[in-house]
Amino acid sequence: VGSGNWYKGDYEPLVPQHLFEEAGKVLDLAPKKAWGTKEFAYTRMMTCGGCGSGITAEEKHKKLKDGSIKKYIYYVCCDSKTHDCREPSIREDVLLEQLLALIDTIDLDKVGMKKKLQEEISRYERFSSSIMGQTMGVKVPKVDVRTYAKYILKDGKAEEKRELLNCLRNKLTLKEGIVTL
Repeated sequence: VGSGNWYKGDYEPLVPQHLFEEAGKVLDLAPKKAWGTKEFAYTRMMTCGGCGSGITAEEKHKKLKDGSIKKYIYYVCCDSKTHDCREPSIREDVLLEQLLALIDTIDLDKVGMKKKLQEEISRYERFSSSIMGQTMGVKVPKVDVRTYAKYILKDGKAEEKRELLNCLRNKLTLKEGIVTL
């Protein structure tokens, strides 16, 4: 095994030699990421309410009837403490809905989010008013801090989401599919 020697068998090959070699070339060209290098937006932001372990994420693919593939991201206990945790996983879209609802209930001043978000909003408003005000004479509407926080959770980059939730780090708990502070 691994000698590089080819032996002629007395059976009909399933795949012709030239096709096998072409497939090998294509596979060699495809970029491969090391396992575990994919970044998920909400990992290392929550703890399991059942056992106290961290929450990790995994990506699953489902082939639909029309032949297309739907990608789902699930967050689940990494079970590093008890090795017997029975907490269920939660899909990222469901988790996002819960995080958005949580933003409505927290005091942004207390968790230290408000100042950072206000700085970002001010920067955006200065930019928008200078560009839109000069070119179109449009007055830029004021943006609410809470609305901006929700925008980041929904449409921001993974780093922005993590930075926002970092204020709540070690305070978010996932138990029985529900996120709590």
